Amino acid sequence: MQAGKEFQRSSYDAMVGAEAESGEIIARSLVELRSRVLLDAGCGPGVVANAAARLGVPRVVGLDVHTWAREYLDPCVEFVRHDLTAGPSAALPKADLVACFEVLEHIPEKGTKAACAALADALVPGGTLVFRAAPPGQPGCGHVSCKLPPHWIGVFKRLGLVVKDKLRARLHAEWEAAGAVYYYWQKLLVLGRPDGT
Repeated sequence: MQAGKEFQRSSYDAMVGAEAESGEIIARSLVELRSRVLLDAGCGPGVVANAAARLGVPRVVGLDVHTWAREYLDPCVEFVRHDLTAGPSAALPKADLVACFEVLEHIPEKGTKAACAALADALVPGGTLVFRAAPPGQPGCGHVSCKLPPHWIGVFKRLGLVVKDKLRARLHAEWEAAGAVYYYWQKLLVLGRPDGT
């Protein structure tokens, strides 16, 4: 199954209205990280990518498996069509900040390692991955690979990333206090590629 196959345009339309405020909350925090290049992996309707671009991130790239996701992105947001289950690709820009929210639980188990490798490979040395995938039991459409954070941490550690727990705790607290939708901050993970690797 191609990643994200179950999503239709109507799913994205619903997310635009329901998640716009959360996108702004998240983007404000991400802008504070002083990213030069933000890759929003699985950007969907662009609630995070569009807000980050409006708030001043110099280069924002939205990545999605659906070509029609481009229609939701602001003109200043670049678009790359890529199926994360294909793994790392030269088509993916290198970024100092990769955001991936609510994507990997939609990918069949056999494709999640390749998807994680694509996310890790997109990070430059010193870069940060802000990541959240649905845990078991979270309601949603097409959840086929729900895992708890220790699973994802193990996968990303094997790919050379390290946990950035102080930053995770800060973002979690900020997003929860500001009223972002729970599935952005609950079970949030923040990892990084060490400098020089």
